[in-house]
Amino acid sequence: MSDNQNIDIELFTKNYKVPEGTSKEEVWKKIEKRILIEDGIRKPKRKVIPLYALFSLAAATVIYCIFYFGFIHESNYSTEKATQFGEVQKLWLPDSSLIEMNSNSSVRYNYSKLTGHRKVMLKGDALFNVKKGKDFVVSFYDGDVKVKGTYFYISAYSPNLLQIDCISGSVDVTLNNQLYSLQKGEGIKRFNGKISAPYTCNEKDVTDRLTGLFYWDKVSLAEIDELIEYRFGYNIFLEPGLEERNFSGQLDLKELQQSLTIISIAMNVQYSIDEERKTIKIDEK
Repeated sequence: MSDNQNIDIELFTKNYKVPEGTSKEEVWKKIEKRILIEDGIRKPKRKVIPLYALFSLAAATVIYCIFYFGFIHESNYSTEKATQFGEVQKLWLPDSSLIEMNSNSSVRYNYSKLTGHRKVMLKGDALFNVKKGKDFVVSFYDGDVKVKGTYFYISAYSPNLLQIDCISGSVDVTLNNQLYSLQKGEGIKRFNGKISAPYTCNEKDVTDRLTGLFYWDKVSLAEIDELIEYRFGYNIFLEPGLEERNFSGQLDLKELQQSLTIISIAMNVQYSIDEERKTIKIDEK
């Protein structure tokens, strides 16, 4: 040590007495601690957050959570609706779009206020009058229809029985991962896995389906019978060989027995109904 350090140590140690049983190492530790204190060198103090600040932080967190989760919740709108056998209902959406649901049909609608996107899950028949806006997507089984705003009809009771008709504007249809663009007056359908090329359709024939009137040109009896099954809730058994027999013309499907009577006269077949089992048998006359 230097002379100045010796002087300083003597100043600090002149009043110290070494207690009995205290080692030199312990005495030096006490001396060094005293020097540090006198020189203003101290361990940093822990910061203490005032209680009112903690309360303010907690309140702000609660308000943020309420606002955030409330906003997310309010930013989405959804609704569901279904019709019974033989029933037709209208469903108005928040953007003034309209869905008219045919017999034995159901829809689930979701709207995001954040993105403006509109989505519908459909099972059954429905006529859509969509207001212009962001994407409006109707999904069904392994396909969907995407539009911005237009007028169209979808029949999607099952993966086996699908039909889309564009009344105005244009629609993009995806079936079996393949895209089809339909313009006004065009339609497309799939039955038994076979997709028909786009055909022509008119507004009256399409919208009349909501009243139970259907117009066909060379449609197989098997396809008509499957539609009757979904509209009325019966299982139909066709005699082998009748499946490919074609029907053309107007068919009123508002009432079951009337529909079957027209089919039996037009196609030279006979039918019997088992109400208890909810089955219909159609045979050659």
